[in-house]
Amino acid sequence: MERKSGKLSIDDEGKLILTGEVFDGHGSYDFNAYVDTGSIFGIILTQELADAVCAKVKGEVVISTGAGSGQTRGQIRNANLRFGDLVIENYQITVVQGDRNLIGIKFLQDVGVGMLVDFHKGKTMGGLITSERKLVRSLGKTAHCFLEHKNDMAKSHEPCPTCGQQGEL
Repeated sequence: MERKSGKLSIDDEGKLILTGEVFDGHGSYDFNAYVDTGSIFGIILTQELADAVCAKVKGEVVISTGAGSGQTRGQIRNANLRFGDLVIENYQITVVQGDRNLIGIKFLQDVGVGMLVDFHKGKTMGGLITSERKLVRSLGKTAHCFLEHKNDMAKSHEPCPTCGQQGEL
């Protein structure tokens, strides 16, 4: 069975979604989370998911739900999370009642990921999210050489010499 966890996609409304899993010793539960780089929270998960893995309540919090829609009560809990090969144990999450999970920029910074989304022809052609720092540095170096020095070291106009892929994500 193919694992959904760690896939980056865009829904029909154009919102960026990352799939993940919350888990404990009894099992794991898949979830989709909207990537919200404007959110000051690391991860907001539904109470249903947090309860499914018996994530213990550490405290209470009042949060703004954004866009002038008021405030809601939430809880601070710790949970184990998986996004593909990236496993984070005992990460502090914010839990709210509802049906929407969010991943904020704080989480992306906390776990040191790089994210690249190819918005092409009005929709995504794919995306990449990785915690592999060597890959992130390689992409950054390639972009630097191309943008700053006009050196196309990846030879982007040529297909991959191994498989012929053209470079779309």
